[in-house]
Amino acid sequence: MLSSLLEEHKIIFDLCGQSMSDALTTMVEKSSEVDKATILAKVLEREKVMSTAPGKGIALPRVHMLDKTKSEVIIGISTHGIDAYGFDLVPIKIIMFFLFSPNDDHASILAESLQMLNDDTVRAELLQVRSAGELIERIRIWEEA
Repeated sequence: MLSSLLEEHKIIFDLCGQSMSDALTTMVEKSSEVDKATILAKVLEREKVMSTAPGKGIALPRVHMLDKTKSEVIIGISTHGIDAYGFDLVPIKIIMFFLFSPNDDHASILAESLQMLNDDTVRAELLQVRSAGELIERIRIWEEA
């Protein structure tokens, strides 16, 4: 379950930045990993190859790390939107940045996240919450439904 990977201190409200690169630079700082520059370079390279923004104002950037024991999820909420447009040309407002461990089923985690963020009601609710605890609780409620 996605909520089991969430930690309050890894949720950023009012994420700022003019580009996905700016946003991811801020987000990678919340990671528990030491070599943040390498992680940032990997995720930005992946974004160049293929955007992880499927539309509806969301992005799901990710990096796979062979030496990581547990996956991390860092969430960024931007009230104004990041100029890293998805396929529908809508600015990105919710970014779920995944640092995947080989020990976790990353395909299931991504599928669950995408299913949740494709729900217009859930997306609107996530944009309205103002505390990390409330955001995690909202995701838990969705998972249990």
